Amino acid sequence: ITPIVTDQADQGPPAVDGDNMVFHDNTDGNLNIYKIDLTTLQKTQITTHSSDQRSPDIYGDITIWTDNRRTGSYNGSDIYAHNASTGQIKNISDNDFTQRNSRIYNNIVVWESAEGGETHIYKHDLTSDITQRITLDGVFAEYPDIYENTIVWQQWTGSTYDIFKLD
Repeated sequence: ITPIVTDQADQGPPAVDGDNMVFHDNTDGNLNIYKIDLTTLQKTQITTHSSDQRSPDIYGDITIWTDNRRTGSYNGSDIYAHNASTGQIKNISDNDFTQRNSRIYNNIVVWESAEGGETHIYKHDLTSDITQRITLDGVFAEYPDIYENTIVWQQWTGSTYDIFKLD
C-alpha cells in the first residue's frame, strides 16, 4: 500500500486510466481537479476556478468532472471536459439543470441530469459534439456508467431500483 496524495486538505474520489489518476482536492479552500502520473508521481492541476469542481473520471487524454462555475453551487452544476493534448476545457452539458455523476469511455461521456423532479441519463459524443437524452419521460435514473458501447444505470421503477442498459 502506497500513499499517493497526503496533503493537509481532503482529496476525493480517484479515477484511474492507465498510468494516470484524477481526483478532486480541497487544498486551495475549494475543490479543484488534479491529475497524477502514477509512474512519476508528477501532480498537475487541471482546474483553478474559485467554484468547486468534483468527481472526475478519465479516459486517455480526456478528464471529465462536475463543475459549479456557472451557478457557484452544486445546484445547476455542469459537466466539463479537459483534453490534455490540446489544453482545451469545455462545458459539454450547459443547461439550467443539475448535471452530475459523469463517466467516460473512449469519446462518449454519460451523466445524470436532475430536471424538475425527474432525473435523466444523457450521453455526449466528444467527436461529433452531439448530446442525446437516452431515458424516457417520467423516470428517476441515476449513476450511469459506460464501457465500450454499453451504457448502464439504475432507475426507480415505482417500488424498487432496477438496472437498465443501452447498447
